[in-house]
Amino acid sequence: MNAITTGKMIEILKSLFCTYGLGKTLFSDIERTFASTEFHTFLKNNVIYHIKTSPYFPSSNGQAERYVQTFKDAMRQAKVYFGSRDYKLQKLLMQFIKTPHSTTLLSPAMMFSGRDIHPRLD
Repeated sequence: MNAITTGKMIEILKSLFCTYGLGKTLFSDIERTFASTEFHTFLKNNVIYHIKTSPYFPSSNGQAERYVQTFKDAMRQAKVYFGSRDYKLQKLLMQFIKTPHSTTLLSPAMMFSGRDIHPRLD
């Protein structure tokens, strides 16, 4: 897999920020793209706090690691059903963003956009 450059990552983030607004915090591992001076300057200029986790110590980012495991399990289970991989992925993500979190009792959609979503995707 090709590593993404710092410049490309900044362009992706700018595009996301133009659509959804600036975030307050960015979580990432300490991969080279996120450790560069250029990236730190970009975050500082946009007043975004950067929390770095160790790429070789998954328990330091338990919530993300748990979601990765959930995702892998769901994709394995989806193999028994008909449909494209993209469709199965879309259904999985739709289910994820509409399901309330056990701690906050809010769905990711509600936390992100302030509204629930209509869950049907057919």
